[in-house]
Amino acid sequence: MKIEVLYHSSIRFTTKDKVIYFDPYEIKDKAKDANIIFVTHSHTDHYSKKDIKKLINKNTVIVEPLSMKNRDFNNVLYVEPNEDYNIDGISVKAVPSYNSSKAFHKKSDGFVGYILNLEGETYYVMGDCDENADNLKASVDNILIPIGGKYTFDYKEAASYINKVKPKRVIPHHLAFNAPNEAKVVNDFKKLVNKDIEVIY
Repeated sequence: MKIEVLYHSSIRFTTKDKVIYFDPYEIKDKAKDANIIFVTHSHTDHYSKKDIKKLINKNTVIVEPLSMKNRDFNNVLYVEPNEDYNIDGISVKAVPSYNSSKAFHKKSDGFVGYILNLEGETYYVMGDCDENADNLKASVDNILIPIGGKYTFDYKEAASYINKVKPKRVIPHHLAFNAPNEAKVVNDFKKLVNKDIEVIY
């Protein structure tokens, strides 16, 4: 399986039979290749209608938090925090995604991250959050974590969280606001993560 952070928190998973996007944003090509598009929340750098339109085809399933419920697209599956789903044959858990110490993403907003079971491993795409009582419960193989600071974990908070929950691998993202210092932020993050956890960037 191939995982790509395309830009900021726009992520693409390519499995042997599916193309899955999370929060598509600043998409360059009209690929029309999405089997599933997961949206974590309504902020414009995560829910971009113009970018979703570049990826959807007649069979695409769009997954959104119930709190976002709108009529922008057809074939939308609305999910709720702490619920389990089978989406196009994939086992998915919606996890509450919120800030515990900032006002940008409140638990009451109903935003979510997603844990997917794919090809024998679990993948947690967290959405915009920092450490909280819900995401500390995660027991997964791979975590895609926002480390940009201000709206999410900063790199020190992210490393502390990762060292607590101990995935096999971690992929940092949500870094567009850190340019041109993105590489330094990731390197500083990597230095703080336990050496037995692989950081992919």
